[in-house]
Amino acid sequence: MVSEIAMLNSPLSPISSSIIQSVKSITHIACAYFIFDSRDSRNILQSFDGLLRSIAYQLACHFDGIPEALLFSYKDHGYGTTTPSHDALRKIIALALGCITEAAIIINAADESIDRDQVLEWLKSLTADQQTHRKVHILITSRDEIDIRRHLKAFNTIHVHEHTRGDIESHINSFIAKTRLSSFRKEIVDQVRNTLLEGAGGM
Repeated sequence: MVSEIAMLNSPLSPISSSIIQSVKSITHIACAYFIFDSRDSRNILQSFDGLLRSIAYQLACHFDGIPEALLFSYKDHGYGTTTPSHDALRKIIALALGCITEAAIIINAADESIDRDQVLEWLKSLTADQQTHRKVHILITSRDEIDIRRHLKAFNTIHVHEHTRGDIESHINSFIAKTRLSSFRKEIVDQVRNTLLEGAGGM
């Protein structure tokens, strides 16, 4: 497996969930994921801070006990009474990854982050770190936007949005076949199919 994979695709929750579940089923890989959501009014699910906290927690949960380095950081922040800075959270994640044989970090809907430059710069720093370069696999889903595409040039990037149309069309055809739409005139069915397909926009 290569050290990093960035998949550029429109965010699709069912597919993302399937990917997460598939990776989590691989017992030797520690999986941590975060789903950005622009509907979150508190910004927790849109922020770089929320991402770091979630990833740090998930990676820490893969240990039976707390590694000494993580325990030291925990004590250094008043046993949980002091909010860790971004630098502290990044160090915690790096320390956790240093103790893990292999890990996968999955980021869904990167385009919905309000701090996406910070998010993508951090992910690039993970793959640039020689200690984690060969053990961290990164999967990103996002709408195809210029700034995200620019950041993803630093990764071994697989652009998959152009490969999803056939899957979407198959899903729509299956849906139509199972509903009363299948009994409508062909012109109406074709119009519905084309409207759904174009409206999906690769999603």
